[in-house]
Amino acid sequence: EVVATGDILSTVSASGSIAPEAQVNLNFAATGTVAEVLVEVSETVKKDQVLARLDTANLELAVAQAEQTYILQQANLEGLQTGPSESEIKAAKAAVASGNAAYTAAKQQADAQPDSLVIAQSNLDKVKEHLRVAQWAYDNMLNTWFLKDYAPNSPQAEALKNAQTDYNVALADYNLKKAQINTSSLSAAYAHLPQAQANLAALEAGPSEAQLKASKAQVEQARIALEIAETNLEKATLKAPFAGVIAAVNVKAGEAAGGGPAFVLVDTSLFHIDVTVDEVDVARIDLGQPLTVTLDALPGEAINGKVDRIAPTATVNGGVVSYAVRLVLDATEAPLRAGMSATADIVVDRAEGVVLVPNWAIRRDRDTGEVLVSVIKDGQPVEVPVTLGLRNESFSEVVEGVEAGDTVAVSTLREQLSFFG
Repeated sequence: EVVATGDILSTVSASGSIAPEAQVNLNFAATGTVAEVLVEVSETVKKDQVLARLDTANLELAVAQAEQTYILQQANLEGLQTGPSESEIKAAKAAVASGNAAYTAAKQQADAQPDSLVIAQSNLDKVKEHLRVAQWAYDNMLNTWFLKDYAPNSPQAEALKNAQTDYNVALADYNLKKAQINTSSLSAAYAHLPQAQANLAALEAGPSEAQLKASKAQVEQARIALEIAETNLEKATLKAPFAGVIAAVNVKAGEAAGGGPAFVLVDTSLFHIDVTVDEVDVARIDLGQPLTVTLDALPGEAINGKVDRIAPTATVNGGVVSYAVRLVLDATEAPLRAGMSATADIVVDRAEGVVLVPNWAIRRDRDTGEVLVSVIKDGQPVEVPVTLGLRNESFSEVVEGVEAGDTVAVSTLREQLSFFG
């Protein structure tokens, strides 16, 4: 073969399986019953596309209630900030005037009540004296031995009974008059008047800083409650976090959400291969280096890519030290599928316009270590020492010893060996 110049690549090979750019398990962030499932397995979905929904009747009611509470608290705050209306001031003044009138009337009525209490007290004193005299007369009869047996049916006993009844009636009347004075309308009127006066003063003074602060806090509390209710409602809708393909659907309408993932979503826009590289070769690999990938399932396809990441620490398995390397594939129209077996050739070095000699024409002397190339000279193959550069599976770069245009060859003749040596 005539030696020519050309380009040569030095590569490091590694094998692995095709993996998608991303794969996630999706589930509802809220509990409930699945109302509808909107996608199927192998369906392509867009980012934020709705995949399924839960029954949201109770969640919608919670949002409506939170909205009304928020509106009410805002209205209360606005009322404090704008101050009382003219009609409210008039109503408060009218309440104070009414309280004054009620108090005056109740006081006049209370001032007249002590006379009736004095009369009741006088009457009680009289019947109490009658009761004492009747008791004394009855006791004297009991102390007289010949009248003792007739005492229970005597006029004295009847007089004592009547006197006791009169006393009980007079005592009850006195207690009633006294109670009427203690719980009269005067107390109620007196209690209502300061309340009406305080209400008027508060309206005229306007809200305090503490009241405004408390009202603002209630508004913020209501806003947060509304936001929580709306968030819970949003959680009932499951959306795709990125564009991709549905790999699995594990829920049905009418079932309770929970347990395993509801959906498995795969991003097939890009693929990568995770490989392990021996410690000897990893020193030759660097980020961004180009590579070519071939697949067992697609023998006619060659896909380009690059080195995306190299693990900073090694993995030791059975005494073998290796490093994890991720290779990212370029976008392609090839029908790639996750899990396909792939072999990647990483380009670690390149030489252009150099002298290339086929590897079959190169021999290394085992004794001297010298590299020799078989070149045709005067019609016969002659081995000449050379200096090599890059090397791949088929060719080697010859830096010195052979030039373009030389013809390299090897003899197919074999020395015949005697059976006896």
